[in-house]
Amino acid sequence: MLGPLSLFGDDGQQIVVPRGRAATVLAFLTARRGQPARRDLLVDVLWGERPPRTNAASVHNYVSTVRALLNRATESGADRLLLTPQGYRLVLHPSECDLLEFEGLVSAGRDAARRGEPARAARQLRRALDLWRGEPFPQLASSPRSWSEPRRLHELRQSVHEDCLEAELSLRRPAELVPELRQLVEDEPLSERVRALLMRALVLAGETASALAVFQEARETLVNALGIEPGRELRELHGSILRDDMPRTPPPPGGDAEGTTADPGSDETGPDPCETDPWTPPRQLPRDLPDFVGRDEVLAQILAHAASTRSVPVLVVTGGPGTGKTALAVHAAHHLVPRFPDGQLYLNLGGGSEHPVTPEDALAALLRNLGVTDACVPTGLEHRAAAYRSRLAGRRVLVVLDDAADVDQITPLLPGTAGSAVLVTGRRRLPALPSDLSTVLEPFTPEESLRFLARLLGAQRVEDEPEAAARLVELCGGLPLGIRIMLSRLETRRHWSLASLVGRMRDERRVLDGFDAGHLSVRASFTLSYSGLGEAERALFRRFPLTPARELACWALAALAGTRNPDEAIDHLLLAHLVEPADGPYERYRVHDLVRSFAAERGAEADGLVGEPTSEARAAVRRLFDTAHALIGAAHRRLPTPGGWPTPCGSPPASPPPVPVPPGLAEDAMSWLTEEAPTLVPTLVQGCELGWAASSLDAVERLAPFLAFRHRTDETRRLYRAVASGLADDRRLLARAHFGLAQSEVMAGRLDSASMLLDESAWLLADAGDHDALAHTLVLASFCRTHHQEFDVAERLAKRALRVAETTRDRHALVRSLRQWGNVRLKRGDDRAAVHLLDHALTLVEGHDEPDLEAMVLNTLANALIGLGELDRADHLCDRAVSLLDVLGQPVGRAYVRVAQVVIRAERGDHLESLAIAQDLLTTFRQFGDQRGEAYVRHRMALAELALGRSARAVPLLRAASSLYQALHMPTKAHEVRSTLDSLMPR
Repeated sequence: MLGPLSLFGDDGQQIVVPRGRAATVLAFLTARRGQPARRDLLVDVLWGERPPRTNAASVHNYVSTVRALLNRATESGADRLLLTPQGYRLVLHPSECDLLEFEGLVSAGRDAARRGEPARAARQLRRALDLWRGEPFPQLASSPRSWSEPRRLHELRQSVHEDCLEAELSLRRPAELVPELRQLVEDEPLSERVRALLMRALVLAGETASALAVFQEARETLVNALGIEPGRELRELHGSILRDDMPRTPPPPGGDAEGTTADPGSDETGPDPCETDPWTPPRQLPRDLPDFVGRDEVLAQILAHAASTRSVPVLVVTGGPGTGKTALAVHAAHHLVPRFPDGQLYLNLGGGSEHPVTPEDALAALLRNLGVTDACVPTGLEHRAAAYRSRLAGRRVLVVLDDAADVDQITPLLPGTAGSAVLVTGRRRLPALPSDLSTVLEPFTPEESLRFLARLLGAQRVEDEPEAAARLVELCGGLPLGIRIMLSRLETRRHWSLASLVGRMRDERRVLDGFDAGHLSVRASFTLSYSGLGEAERALFRRFPLTPARELACWALAALAGTRNPDEAIDHLLLAHLVEPADGPYERYRVHDLVRSFAAERGAEADGLVGEPTSEARAAVRRLFDTAHALIGAAHRRLPTPGGWPTPCGSPPASPPPVPVPPGLAEDAMSWLTEEAPTLVPTLVQGCELGWAASSLDAVERLAPFLAFRHRTDETRRLYRAVASGLADDRRLLARAHFGLAQSEVMAGRLDSASMLLDESAWLLADAGDHDALAHTLVLASFCRTHHQEFDVAERLAKRALRVAETTRDRHALVRSLRQWGNVRLKRGDDRAAVHLLDHALTLVEGHDEPDLEAMVLNTLANALIGLGELDRADHLCDRAVSLLDVLGQPVGRAYVRVAQVVIRAERGDHLESLAIAQDLLTTFRQFGDQRGEAYVRHRMALAELALGRSARAVPLLRAASSLYQALHMPTKAHEVRSTLDSLMPR
């Protein structure tokens, strides 16, 4: 910056900065000294009052060019030019920019001058001037605004030059300064201060006449150029010379009456206690842990990066409370002692406390640790930072900065020259800090935790109680601090077993009591991080445990916090390592189990309990519940209608939802529901437990397409059981809940228990006049009776469902009734009647965008056509059904259709292909726990093996199918299989 704009890489090679506006952007952002610049400010600097219409795109292109240059210069280039909410920000260390180094030296020099230390002032200011290489950035694009930074730097350089010469004037023979001052007068003829310095130098050198001539020349120049007389200072100096009352010898350093003069570039400037202290290498590392274990990979990375000699290695280790950051840093530092013979500094910055150490105080402490006396510690941040860098220059010192608060606290504490290294730990992430290594310390894995416990407690004791040991480290959540506290408790209670200790830690709200042992306390560690948060971040953090869900997306966090945008609060919690991003394609967050316990404690204190009717905790859970209901409603509107489910019972939930619709939901509702089910399901169950079962039922019925299409049997059962338990007083809604439970039983292949639920549900729905739900209930009841070979009852139920559907003019229910009636006729062997009914149903469903229901009809019609020998048409209909179900992502429904194609291949005599298809289907049915489908497929596989003459393979398949049919209460099918088995047994 102090001359033609130049950029150098980590390897010392210069990187050409192209002339033009990209160079202006680089120079302007550098001159901002880490402060962000808005785009409109960049536009103003680049084009003034007449920017082009494409200025936004042009700024983006110039910024991209600068980023590319930075990427070529350093490995951390991608992290140097940031786009923040306040604008573009360039992150630079003072040692990486001559402008920043110049300003630091100037500040230190002027401070020394104010303290009456001309030797120190002269040295610092001369070093600052030596950094200049010419006029600042001549290659920049011209700007209509005439950016003032080049002019400001030129004026600053001149002022510093004058300050430097004034300090030097008191330190060496003035005649040696006269040529430099004459050149400066020639360069700046209107500068009265330079003329005054030249006059003083000439007088001190014994050239009084020349000094008076300089005044006369100055007066003529000012009058001719500006029409003014010289100023007061120059006139008084002129008068003093005329009166011969100006001192003829320069004052000694420090203003003493007597003294010596010296070259400011040497160390022989007279007594300067702040410069002559002998160097005593500091050895400040805390004690290393003798039982340190694990972290091998991170430790190796630290040791490798610390060996760099290119610059000052900055190694950053962050992590949540209790993860062992300090222990690792101290352990690594002890390993590094031989590499840093000039000393090891250690400073706790208190970043987790309410009042972290300020950079000024930290520098004062570091300077004292480096042997600088209190009297010699400069005042002000910049002066202290410059003194600190000077003290470390040319030495190999390891600086350990423990528990850092943020980048602003750390940056002034970084050495300026190669040789030293810095190891930083912090509870908060430090993405804006340029570093050679930045690693997040995660909790131990279960295996690492057990090794750590065995190291501390003894391998034999861990081997004696393996299950209790595993549970104990699970409770500790992999936190080394937690495991150490457990050890201390066991040391004081040697009669306790591991199992007894685990038994004392079951209550989540009191679990942290078990992690408190004298000076070691997990709660205290968490409290430090918690106290450093703002109120919005604290509120969001302590509401994590209000829901049983273990991972929460942004929409859920927004609902709990009562805001539409929780991003800023989430960012602060991430930086503090109190929450962590979860895996998966969507943005989700989780908290460590012990952190969750701590959050529950804070939440109970601040927000009350969920069970308290007027508590803020209950209000937050209600917001989450209502948001989940609304988003399920938004997803429901984007999903196809499922075959076999009634219209939801309630009014559509609020639209738009209380929080913005997540992008994933708008793009792919089915995938979004798959990802969010671990949050949505427990939220609805919790709503039932808190008395909101009626709203929960509506939400669950709107979730039905997802539950059915993805064959989520367990979640369907769990949801409808929770709803039913909260609806004992509402017979109609209770009947709908029983219908949903019956659906889950059918999905699992348990048709017997489904039949009992459906019988009761049909009676209650008829009594309540809910004909929509009644028609679907009767169809499903008929389906169950059909599989129990109760064909008369099944046909009556199907016909009754058809009458109800005709009464309500519900086309969807009408199609399902016809399809089920056709299914009954098919099972009774009346294939032609079945085809007639099913063709009619297909006519009603085609063209109505109901792929699930259409696929059901196609599948049943294909089975009927197989009975009539129309195998080609049946196969074609199966292919159509498979295509529809593939679009819906229905693997189980697709598998049932393919069962028909297994039969078709067998009827054609292609038993090998029939067997191959069946083997694939068996995997699907077993994966989703569908025992009915598994029984069918095993039966068909056995028949294919028999047709191939492989009876030995058929027998175990038949036995498995028989057991499944019996467990599913399908006696007719079980008898059919047993008869086949009997025929294979030797007589």
